[in-house]
Amino acid sequence: MKKIIILESLFDNNPKIGKDLYEKLLLKERVRTGKYEIQYLEAKTVSDFAREMSQIAVDNQDRDIMLHLVMHGFSDKTGLATPLGQQIPWNVF
Repeated sequence: MKKIIILESLFDNNPKIGKDLYEKLLLKERVRTGKYEIQYLEAKTVSDFAREMSQIAVDNQDRDIMLHLVMHGFSDKTGLATPLGQQIPWNVF
């Protein structure tokens, strides 16, 4: 079974569009095909993000996955931002 993982890291005042996407995909999969496992994860800090990404790699090393990140980036385009304003630089990818 293929897997879609939605990892959301948004400010508290932002709409939780990752959670909304998860719920819509989950409902469609239950009604339609059942070909995909859908997972929602949330990260508030750089440590949370690193832990979730590491766990994704461990749990899915023999699977086809699609990882959808729902995050903001810094205006200077140097990386992604956590809800606490911490930076995740592009070179960690």
